[in-house]
Amino acid sequence: MDDHEKRYAVTVYVAAAGTPLMAGGTSFGGHMYYSIDDGATVKSYGFSPIKHGAASGPGRVSFNDVDTYKDPYYSRTMEVSKEQYEKLADFGANPAKSGFNMHYNGADNSCIDFTWDALNHAGLHRMT
Repeated sequence: MDDHEKRYAVTVYVAAAGTPLMAGGTSFGGHMYYSIDDGATVKSYGFSPIKHGAASGPGRVSFNDVDTYKDPYYSRTMEVSKEQYEKLADFGANPAKSGFNMHYNGADNSCIDFTWDALNHAGLHRMT
């Protein structure tokens, strides 16, 4: 299969507070993250504080959320172009390069903002 035949997708996940974790226990505050799929590999990207449970502080990208949360409350998969796929991958790998603030703040710079910024970076915008 050449690049013109490949299909690309993004899936957005919302894990509500109380979502079971694969390792046991549940998610305290919930989480929002995304994954990308090129038909061969799934890559996952999320944003959280470095210090688990902190409401504010230095943030980090997590690359294993699809393997952490069991049965998220919501997921939506959308087909994307190769260019959109690459932009989602670039943003997830280095969000600061795209202007994302790496200081986590639960009120206004959280996993939700990270996911929306990634989608917007790739040209996927909310319909109004």
